[in-house]
Amino acid sequence: MMSNYNYYNNGMVDKTIWTNLLRIGTKIHRSEQNRIFLLKCQNEKVLPGFTFLPKPVIIAAKLTPARIRELRWEKVGTSIRDSESRKLYKPNMPVRPICSTVNSLCSGAEKFILRILKPLEKTFEYTINSTKQFRTHFLETRQNFDPSEMEIICIDCVSLYTSVNVELVIEEITKEIFKTPENFFNYVSEELTNSGKTIKIPTESIFKNFLFQILLKYNKFSTVVGHFQQKNGLSMGSSVSPILANFYVNLMEKNIIKNEIQNGTITSYCRYVDDIYCVIQKDSKQRVLDTMNKFDPNFLKFTCENMTNNHLPYLDTQIYLDTKDVPQIKKYRKKTASDVIINFRTSICARKYKVSTLQGDIYRCHYTCTKTEDRDIALKELTELYVRNEYPRKLIENKIQEIRNRNFERGRGLNIKNYVKSHLNYFTP
Repeated sequence: MMSNYNYYNNGMVDKTIWTNLLRIGTKIHRSEQNRIFLLKCQNEKVLPGFTFLPKPVIIAAKLTPARIRELRWEKVGTSIRDSESRKLYKPNMPVRPICSTVNSLCSGAEKFILRILKPLEKTFEYTINSTKQFRTHFLETRQNFDPSEMEIICIDCVSLYTSVNVELVIEEITKEIFKTPENFFNYVSEELTNSGKTIKIPTESIFKNFLFQILLKYNKFSTVVGHFQQKNGLSMGSSVSPILANFYVNLMEKNIIKNEIQNGTITSYCRYVDDIYCVIQKDSKQRVLDTMNKFDPNFLKFTCENMTNNHLPYLDTQIYLDTKDVPQIKKYRKKTASDVIINFRTSICARKYKVSTLQGDIYRCHYTCTKTEDRDIALKELTELYVRNEYPRKLIENKIQEIRNRNFERGRGLNIKNYVKSHLNYFTP
């Protein structure tokens, strides 16, 4: 497999294809609509993207929000392994493919791998998986913040999935698993292979080769303009990519961040996939960032975002310092966020799903705020947002009050032990 795949544009070689994709075949356009889409993309003259014509031409796919609205984005092609769709990742960034491995060639193998790797999540010391967990961590550590010496920053892993050093991850994961293989290959005794034999723990070399085959050899997908293979990193949409990416960054954290926390350089640190919240000494910020970037310099890269006017967005919260320089968080919505949720009157969704969506957002207002007044503002804005989606105002206010009365604790549901199920035969008149 080539380390860099060169695409030719007017006789010039371009080695800056950011998607790390290797072209392995060509297909004919399926519809006039797709042909028009590709020609429109070809007229963009900024950076190369991931979509390629049958002829050796680079199509620049850096699109502005206005340009996005002009084009129709939809799922295209059928897959060898993945199905592929287009998505604008961030403003002023190229388009990237989003791949799904559902019902693909490797979907069964990935489920098998994911089940084996699940126990590794317990070793991820600094990961969080929700805004609720972030709020808990934030409240537990904010008393350590000294504005004269410390600084709140957000660190981003640049293009994490496509930057994962897969060979290193496979090597380290195999070592970790085979320290205590019985903790990972804990199959139910009744489970059998396709040939009816009892499943046994494989040897280390067989398991390592299996991971290499699934992650590096069969990582192919197709589009209307040809077949492609992921050259580097992990495909977005694969069921095993999140845990592998988390494991990779966790290697860095065990080698670097853990020592900085023990030395007192970092007083608060947590990570949601590729977004890191960190409270660090001001005079050590650049040194720590440089050390992180030296961990695996050919793959993993980090950038830093500082507070602006004492405000810093993180996940769906905005971190800020109040008048007493105490860190707080409040709900944050991007300016580009859509106001469309579910239309209560015209949507064909069942009523319970519409109400469930509302309840989820009410809880989110609570978990994204540390001050009561910020939560009240968030709930007021939420009410108006749902009214614009034709939810009855009375329904919204009643649900908010109902959840307030429970102190924003989720309902425990019915105790089924206290109920008797009965089945009645159906009789026609």
